[in-house]
Amino acid sequence: EGQGVIDSHVFAAVEEFLLDKLLSGQQLDGEESELADFVARHVAPAPRSALALRGQLQEHVRLFSTGCACIDDLLGGGVFESSLLELAGESSSGKTQLCHMVAATVACMAEYVLYIDTTNSFSARRLAQIVSQLPDGGEHAVTPALSRVRVCKAHTVHALASILEGLTQQQEQLQQQQQQ
Repeated sequence: EGQGVIDSHVFAAVEEFLLDKLLSGQQLDGEESELADFVARHVAPAPRSALALRGQLQEHVRLFSTGCACIDDLLGGGVFESSLLELAGESSSGKTQLCHMVAATVACMAEYVLYIDTTNSFSARRLAQIVSQLPDGGEHAVTPALSRVRVCKAHTVHALASILEGLTQQQEQLQQQQQQ
């Protein structure tokens, strides 16, 4: 245990030394360059592209369709499970419609949805209309699908932060319970 503490201090000192030297505009000599290469190989993670990271994520997390093939294509297959989808755009550009479509599509797959409404635009009536028109939906699917959608209103930044913090805490608690 003591050696690990010493090693971490040594690496911190080496990193600080190299950064100070590089930030002051000085060139690294041969040994310093070798040391920088060693630190980069053993301390820093290997660089990976966003595409590689997305591929790794797809191996472990499910993708859900948005209900619109064109948007799914733009997103590389859909929306990741347990992800936060934030939409921005001009007024009347279809943001709320897309959020309702994603919520309806996922709820029809017997999955739960948390819809965080920041503009007071959520409409259970509109969600029910979309569910009833989906291939996996229909009139018989409306009540079960709507029961799987939870709506939280967040009309201030503080309310949104509170909701997100609560979600983080719940996720941590679930992970701890699963490990036991």
